[in-house]
Formats: sequence, structure tokens, C-alpha cells
Amino acid sequence: MAILFFFMLLLSFSVAQPIFQPPAGCPTHCGDTEVTYPFGIGKNCSRSEEFDILCNKTTVATSFNRGSLSTVDLTESPFWLSNTENRFMVLGSETSAYVRLTSKSIWDTIFNPPRSRPIWYETGCTSVSLSEQGLVNGSCSGMGCCQTAIPFGMRGYDIRFDFRFHSSNTSSFSPCGYAMLIEKNFKFSTTYLTKTDSFNKDANTFSAKDAKKFSVVFDWVAGNETCKIAKQNRTHYACVSTNSQCVDRATGQGYICNCAPGYHGNPYLLNGCQGPLRHGGLRG
Repeated sequence: MAILFFFMLLLSFSVAQPIFQPPAGCPTHCGDTEVTYPFGIGKNCSRSEEFDILCNKTTVATSFNRGSLSTVDLTESPFWLSNTENRFMVLGSETSAYVRLTSKSIWDTIFNPPRSRPIWYETGCTSVSLSEQGLVNGSCSGMGCCQTAIPFGMRGYDIRFDFRFHSSNTSSFSPCGYAMLIEKNFKFSTTYLTKTDSFNKDANTFSAKDAKKFSVVFDWVAGNETCKIAKQNRTHYACVSTNSQCVDRATGQGYICNCAPGYHGNPYLLNGCQGPLRHGGLRG
């Protein structure tokens, strides 16, 4: 299960509150984006503050606040980076960059002794095109745009450029380079490199301001315990609907809730799983 957020990292964590049902009248949409419990918009509309959604007309953002565009730490949240839906991408005509990822807190690298520091995974790519004619719209195979996959279960990352690569030979048509973790369906446009005026009104212009509008996908859990442990605390247990099931996440930490086979709906709501399904129809 994954939820898509526009990449506006406004992060703030708090201790999870006891489970309760959202009151009537909670918004169900932010623009065209559907927001379902345990996420919520407005006071008391989510499972806990970690699941609060900030809605600015059509823009959806989470309420967490430990990171920037180049460094993110999700270890105190129920989220991690989806390895199936995201890619690390580098844009530029002479640009090389790397992303270091970890399943632990990135701050442990600074404050913990070397032997107890988290394991980092590092990947990256190099984008080169010595002429504007080499850039191709929609192509991200190394000329103007390159991409690489990320490992499973990562909760923190740090992006760094290789400054041996620069735009001195291509500054006439592509003066800037970019690196970002982004949803894999991102479509490269040559104008992202050839038009860099952040005040330009062209929708295809790429700038640091525009980068905040692109998307990254988070996987998430309802709680950080295993199902076995979560079921022992019914006050905080998230799978409250009858005919719901608890499922341990493959990361080994945390669980989500599904409706039992043959039922449909929202397992996080009382009586949220309806059914059963029979002969291709619904009976509830």
C-alpha cells in the first residue's frame, strides 16, 4: 500500500494518539486527490498527527518536518521510500550525482560511534550531452537525464554531487544540473535544461521552485509493531473493522490492515469492511 504526496517536505512528528474514529464532516478530497482514513485533513480527522494531511486547495503534503530537498529522515514516522515507485534521477548535460540511503536514521552517522552507525547504500548516475541536439524529450537513458533504482525499505537519504562534473562545456545551452528522488513516471523535457529562469511562466521550465511540485511515493504502516504485538493493545490497534486482517509489512517492522478476502472497504473504520463479494456482485 502506498500513498502519493507532492514533495513539499513540511515535517513534524509526535507521539501517536489513541485510536478513535474520525468525526462526521472530515474532508475526503484535496482537489482531485482522495484522502481516506487513517489519513485526514483537519483536526481529529486522522489516526494521529503523523497521518495529518495539509491541503492547500489542490496541493497535498504530509505534516512531517525533518528534511530538505536533498536530505530526508523518515525514521520517526510510519513512512519509508517506495523502491518500486521511485527512482533517483539526475538532470544535466554534464552532471553526476549520488544518493546515499539507509534504513536507519541519517543523523546516527554523525552522533553514533563508527561501529554502531547505520549501513548506507549508495547509488547514482551520470548524465552527459555535449550538444543540445543530443537531448530527447521523454528519454532518461543518460543523455540529459539518467535514472537508477533504490533499495527496499529505505527511511533516509542524502544527495551529493560529483563536482568533477560541471557545465563549463555546455553552459551555452544547459548551465545547471539537478538531482532528486522522484516518482518513476516523471517525464523528462529538454526545456528543463535549456530554460532555467525561475521566473519564467513556461510550464516546462525546471527550477528549484518547480522541483517542489514533483512527486515522491511513500510506503507506510499503521503502526510500527508486528501484528502479534499490536493486537495486544486494542486501544491503539488499527484494524478495527470486523472482517479485517492485520498484515505484517515485508520490512519486518510495522503492519497494515486489509479487508478479509471477499470483503471490500476501509479496515481502519468501524464496520468499514463490507461484503461479502459473491458472483461478481456486492452484498452488504
